Amino acid sequence: MLPAERTISFGEHVYTGPIAIEFAKEGTDIVLIVKALLNVKVDTQPEPLKFSLGLKAGTTGAAAYATMLNEWANPAKMGKEIKIKGCSLEFGIVYATFFTTGVPGAIGFAGQLMLGQKEAKLAMKLSQNPKDQVLAASVTDLGVVDLVQFASKVCEIDFPKPPKDLLHFNKFDLYLSTGASIGEIYFPAGASLSGDMLILGKKAKFDCTVGGKGVKLMATIEQFDLGPLKVKGATGKD
Repeated sequence: MLPAERTISFGEHVYTGPIAIEFAKEGTDIVLIVKALLNVKVDTQPEPLKFSLGLKAGTTGAAAYATMLNEWANPAKMGKEIKIKGCSLEFGIVYATFFTTGVPGAIGFAGQLMLGQKEAKLAMKLSQNPKDQVLAASVTDLGVVDLVQFASKVCEIDFPKPPKDLLHFNKFDLYLSTGASIGEIYFPAGASLSGDMLILGKKAKFDCTVGGKGVKLMATIEQFDLGPLKVKGATGKD
């Protein structure tokens, strides 16, 4: 660990914290890792945004990442009820392919957006290593109406509001991971899909989980009519 509390300053609003240099073993490779804390002052909150930065290099490849450690309230003055947190970016290369084709070895992104009590999460990582993949999305109490209202506020245009029961997610979760990290955020291995939603005025639920014990699958929907077609449960209304 280097001794200075602030080692590098990029003006009045951006400065780093202590810088750490270490060596680690990853498989059969020895990698050099440089870590630092980046502070960014913003006008909308007293505490600066804190990012954990990392750069590691080995004999076969290198990677860099940035992970947000705290939340950003009222980003770009878009609204006090809006918060961004859990953000992480990662970019990696494999020397053998990057310097011949220019194709990165790994790209990852994760983030969370809060609109009051409404929540949306997204994480995705694509990698040349098939054991280093992530695709995850989660929504809580969010629908088409909320997205239109958010777009109207950001663009300062009053877009027409769709019907509230057109599509609304009380809860939606998609999770696919081989057991991988995006920056300093780890996603355990697993696969699942679940939801509790309102679509065209009808309630629907589904749950699918794939694990070591097999596959679990469940789905329900309220009865509905589609022209001459009527769909309902065999023993009840749904």
